[in-house]
This record gives sequence, C-alpha cells and structure tokens, in this order.
Amino acid sequence: VGSTGSDVVALQTWLVGNGFDIPAISSGATAKGYFGSQTAAAVKKYQTSKGIPSTGFVGPLTRGALNGTASVVSAPASAVCPVGFTCTPVAGTTPVTPANPGMITTQGV
Repeated sequence: VGSTGSDVVALQTWLVGNGFDIPAISSGATAKGYFGSQTAAAVKKYQTSKGIPSTGFVGPLTRGALNGTASVVSAPASAVCPVGFTCTPVAGTTPVTPANPGMITTQGV
C-alpha cells in the first residue's frame, strides 16, 4: 500500500480486466496508479482464488501466478517461508530454485 507508478497501473488494469473489482477505479472516481486499500482488497481476492496466502502483498507467489507460471508458486522444502505461513510443495509442480528461476524476478538482486 502506497506504491505508485506504471507497475501499479498494469496490476490494476489486469485486476479490473479479470473481474477483481477496484470500485474507485471502475467508477471513474480515481485514476489508476496508486496502490491503496481497494487495490489491496482486489489482490487479496485474486490470491484467495489462486490458493495463495491472501496478504494483499504482490510478492513472488502472486507474481508467479500473475505471470501465468503456476508451476513456480510452490517452494522447495528448504525455502524460507514468510513469517506466519507454511510452505508446502505442491505435487506436479516445479519448485523455484536458482537452477529453475521461472519468471519471478526481484529487481536489483
């Protein structure tokens, strides 16, 4: 919450276009580009629909799902999970490892 810019616009465009409503944007009351509480709520709904912990934070699991790479949402057993969550490998998926990075990226790393 509080982020701005073209990445936020792209996320909001995708969310609204795929049925995850952001009321202030859908009604035209607010322009795209600010990640506020309504965007966070739409992200949580998307995460819930994909079986991702619904934090409202667009981290690696959510980016992987948004990128259409469902195989990257499972973590290797040795992965460090976010505080308060348990990472469990999903049968039939490929874990994200340095040798198998998928489409998830972290700028500057």
